[in-house]
Amino acid sequence: MRKRSARFSGAILAFARTPFAIDRLLALGAPIDLADRWGSKPIDAMSRLGPRGRSLVERLAARGAAAAPKAYARVGDVDTLAHLVAADPAVARRDDVMMAAAEGGHHDPVAWLLARDGAVNARADAASRHTALHAAAWNGDLRMARLLVEAGADQACRDDQHDGTALDWAATSSEVTNNPTCADVVAYLEGAAGANVREP
Repeated sequence: MRKRSARFSGAILAFARTPFAIDRLLALGAPIDLADRWGSKPIDAMSRLGPRGRSLVERLAARGAAAAPKAYARVGDVDTLAHLVAADPAVARRDDVMMAAAEGGHHDPVAWLLARDGAVNARADAASRHTALHAAAWNGDLRMARLLVEAGADQACRDDQHDGTALDWAATSSEVTNNPTCADVVAYLEGAAGANVREP
């Protein structure tokens, strides 16, 4: 009998990209919650696909996988978040939930969370401890940046790793990623910062 390759010994279910593939792999005995060497479970990997991963997250959850609120925020699933918040209002105020929605570029879910006292200055768990506004700036997401600033995001917040503001991140991303929309975020944040300085 051939020895199974070590490269397939991890969470193979994380590579499923259709509900059918999930069902087939589970039928073949794939563990539903097996974490890879970085601690990521299949439902985490699928939620990182954003809206494309929504049906996969729903199928895994229906099959019994444990799904954290941030998984639903990553895919922009406000309906499920609403059920979770109804059961525990603190879910809407969690940093990881806001960060997942903001980093995923989900404007309506972020607005929904903010309307429920969501953490406008939420920080990531990563070493950089960047804020939701930093993420919007890096992604060149002007709509998200405007949404957060208008909700009171602190533009002076600095990340822990590079000691940069969201404006710094937008400027750096413009150079590093060559994303032209970052320039729009730079212009907006410079204008927003100037408006705050001029206030009595």
